[in-house]
Amino acid sequence: MRDRLIDRMVQVFGQDQKRIDHAMAVLELAERIQAAEGADPAVVQAAAILHDIGIHQAQLKYNSTAGIYQQIEGPPIARSILEGLGWPAEQIDHVCKIIASHHTADLIDTPELRCVWDADWIVNLGTDYASWPIEAKRHTVAVVLRTETGRQIARSRYLG
Repeated sequence: MRDRLIDRMVQVFGQDQKRIDHAMAVLELAERIQAAEGADPAVVQAAAILHDIGIHQAQLKYNSTAGIYQQIEGPPIARSILEGLGWPAEQIDHVCKIIASHHTADLIDTPELRCVWDADWIVNLGTDYASWPIEAKRHTVAVVLRTETGRQIARSRYLG
């Protein structure tokens, strides 16, 4: 199922290798965090693979890739993909809530969301926020990340 989800994500992103690479990096970390912290592995995998799936639609519709727009546009696309793969409705709803909350964490707080949340932040700390001062990164690791495993990974990568 993991490979089928990756195939669907790649189809949606097309030639956008940056988005594909980001999703794969988040997936790798989310799986690592999930293995240590415990959570539903299928939900974590699906949410990690599909968390930014609405970014192109957000750009088209709102002329912006801001997280709030990804949270609006991503869930319907993810729902269609997951329904097409025959996922149970309860898991689809959970994945969609994670996607609808992965920038604001305002809809749910589950172990699965925490795994994806931390993985996305850790990847972004090395890319989008690479130029942040060390104190800003230290604060983010201490306050924003939600799992001890995520904090350990981020500390080892960015705080030496």
